[in-house]
Parts: sequence; structure tokens; C-alpha cells
Amino acid sequence: MQMHGDIMAADYFMTADLLKSRKVYRPVSEIHGVLCGQICAEADKYDVNLSLEILELPSDVEDVVTNLFKMLAEDIRSQLQSEDFSFQPLLPDDDESFEHRLQALSSWCDGFNAGFAGAWVKEDGDMSTEVREVLSDFPGSLKWMKRTRRVPTAKMKLTLWKSRNMSEWRQSPYICK
Repeated sequence: MQMHGDIMAADYFMTADLLKSRKVYRPVSEIHGVLCGQICAEADKYDVNLSLEILELPSDVEDVVTNLFKMLAEDIRSQLQSEDFSFQPLLPDDDESFEHRLQALSSWCDGFNAGFAGAWVKEDGDMSTEVREVLSDFPGSLKWMKRTRRVPTAKMKLTLWKSRNMSEWRQSPYICK
């Protein structure tokens, strides 16, 4: 655990080790992104079962995993509500390779989009311009849809996935694939 202001935050590698020991092989950054997206879409509640569904994890995972998700969600909520702006995505430290950090950031963004889409239960028109703008900065959420081969339900539909920057981003030589 690391301190960010007055808030204790999870450690990337400790979290990865715990998940690996429980046979959960999803990137820590993607999991954190999913939780962040869910909380940003519906700040008043958190649904661990929805996280498991989005991440394609079995609903009967060990309690250690669901408790970890709940703890992370509470940390995220605390960081987002903090007056000192202490929120930080759960990513590898700066001493890790650039490729590893870039891949983790990409996974976090994909997770955020999937979590936000999974928790968004309002009409798309209810989304503010600011939210649309922020989410358009996180291209790549279509990868989740393609990977899962899921057709978006009304609950998951986000028209902003058709970001004008998507094709430019995919063609960038700097993106790890």
C-alpha cells in the first residue's frame, strides 16, 4: 500500500501477485480501470458482479478476489472525492520499462471504457459534453467489444466509441499491440 495524501492506495505489483495466486490473469491496470469506470458512471453504488462480468471472470471467484475489488473500489472512491486530487490510476512504477507502462496505461483506458459502458444506465443524451470529451481521449474500448464478441446492450451502449481519433490512434507506431 502507498500513501497518496491522506489516502492509502494499492500497490500494483502486490495486487498483481495476489490476483495471480488466485488464478486471476487479467491485467491489474485493466481491473482498476473497470472499477474506475463503474464508479465514474454511477458514483453512488458499486456492483462487484458487474465487474466480474465485464472482466469475464467467473461469478464464483474466491472471496479474496471480490473483497480486493471492493477494497479497490472504496480506495478509488476516496481518491476521487479527495480535496487534494490524490487519484492515480493503478499502474506500474516509473522504474518499469516504458513498454510495460504504456501497455498498462492502454489496459487501464480499455478497462475504464468497459466499466463506464457497463455501468452507464442513462440515455446517451444525458452524458455531458465534458464526459464525452474525456472518454474520447480513451480510445480502444472497441477492443473489449471485439474480444468478448458481445453486442452492446442498451446498458452498455456508448455512441462516443466512434471517436474521431480512433483510426489515427490505431495507426500510431507508438501503441503496443
